[in-house]
Amino acid sequence: MSEIFSKAWEYFKQHWIFLSVVSAIGVLVPALLTAVPIIKVWLQAKAGTIDYPDFQSFCTAILAQVGIFGCIGMIVLFLAIAGLIKASLKITEGGTPQVSDVFLDGGTYLKGFLALLVCTILYAIGMVLCVVPGLILMFFTVFVPFEVIGNPNAGVMDAIKNSFKLVKSDWKTTIVVFLVGYIITSVLGSTGIGLIPAYPFFYLALTVLYRQLKGQGMAAPQIDAPEPQQQY
Repeated sequence: MSEIFSKAWEYFKQHWIFLSVVSAIGVLVPALLTAVPIIKVWLQAKAGTIDYPDFQSFCTAILAQVGIFGCIGMIVLFLAIAGLIKASLKITEGGTPQVSDVFLDGGTYLKGFLALLVCTILYAIGMVLCVVPGLILMFFTVFVPFEVIGNPNAGVMDAIKNSFKLVKSDWKTTIVVFLVGYIITSVLGSTGIGLIPAYPFFYLALTVLYRQLKGQGMAAPQIDAPEPQQQY
């Protein structure tokens, strides 16, 4: 269990600059796209250029603009996470991620969007019926994006089925890695900027687990050797 996180940490240390830049785009751009319309409406109200008769109309104006920019922000986050997963898959193969590795081909983006749509519908149904089924579905579909990106021959439903099979093959390890990663992301995410290192580390840990469950070999991370002590 600890080996998964130690490998993820060593991989992260080797490529932290590249991964942090990709993660920062996914974290900061949506935040800015959300903050800009809020500040804009607030400045308009303060300057009196637009008169909001009551607090409700003021909030409605904010929500209307945040909704539009928020959708754009979610797309940016989706693209950044896809890039992190693709980079993580390459890193665990022993490669060095390049800028081109962050981007996917149009077919993979479409397949990823459709998979996200199907999973979201399943989550929504599970949450409406009862919260627990929705959480279970979220857990069992954790490897869907890895199948979409790492297994180009898999269709949308194949990716979902394969994710279920992988989780079922070792659900105890998967749930521990998922929960620990979620806790780390939540704790660091509470600081806002902490999400920048949290996202790549979390997805690296999931990538290591994903490859282990599929029986795929991984390149050994380069562990820094301790400096030799000088003898006097």
